[in-house]
Amino acid sequence: MAATSTNQTLRQYYALSGVQLDFDSFDLGHGVVLSQTYLHVMSPPLIAFAPCSESKPHPTPWRTANVKPRHMEADLFAQLSVPRSYGSNEHYEWASWIVLLLRFANDVTVTLTLTASDTFNEVKEGKAAAYLLEDVPYIFEGTTIHQDEAEWLKANWHKSLPLRTDDTLSFALTSIYNSHRANEEFGVVSVWAALERLFSSNAVELKYRVCSNIAAFLEPPGQTRYLLFQQLSKLYDDRSKAAHGSPMKSATPYMDISSIASRAVLRIIELGRVPTKDDLERELFAPIYRSH
Repeated sequence: MAATSTNQTLRQYYALSGVQLDFDSFDLGHGVVLSQTYLHVMSPPLIAFAPCSESKPHPTPWRTANVKPRHMEADLFAQLSVPRSYGSNEHYEWASWIVLLLRFANDVTVTLTLTASDTFNEVKEGKAAAYLLEDVPYIFEGTTIHQDEAEWLKANWHKSLPLRTDDTLSFALTSIYNSHRANEEFGVVSVWAALERLFSSNAVELKYRVCSNIAAFLEPPGQTRYLLFQQLSKLYDDRSKAAHGSPMKSATPYMDISSIASRAVLRIIELGRVPTKDDLERELFAPIYRSH
């Protein structure tokens, strides 16, 4: 009984890049807390010139090494505190899923950057160690999370956890989430690959089927659905050009299709399921039965 009580008090801490909070702390439910912090990750790697002894740092002197311009420093303003227990990786799965939902809800490249098995204040005092989870080159400035967005996260993150094991959604989320790591041409192709996996039932008339299914899934019947279909058709043409080696003149097509893909992911999260072929056909041809 005492061991169980101790396990319940264990927590894992994750520092997030890409977001700031306009509140001090927010209870996301199930013991998870999103709160403000401040950590500064410095990019230049250090070089030591002598081996270290067991459990001790390398002896000085230390010298910095010059790095490519893409490497950068980053300020981290938000953290997740997640319950954990011995022998379980569930805390990381929860944190990863919450950050993934933040990524789509706010269209930012938020990442789990640092983690520690004690508070970052304990890390500051040298009583605990922090581990870098995301390479510094991939840390970007982000946006501010507001109370209403935290409320949406609280309402959806835990109930949608079973979707993590859906192969179709997992492929789509991975493709969209990692699309920012490449150039715009590869990014566009990656996002469309995700949408094709979610919204195509066969390869016949792929462009029309995918674009019409997405438009019907996201918009009710009427002019807004038609306009979204037209926009998607043009964006699919950009995807085809990129896939065949034509350089993109701007990042706009990538940004536009990423935003639409995020909308689609959020609706799937709120519905709690990936749409089936019957769901998509019902949305398109019998909108009176449109899913909520």
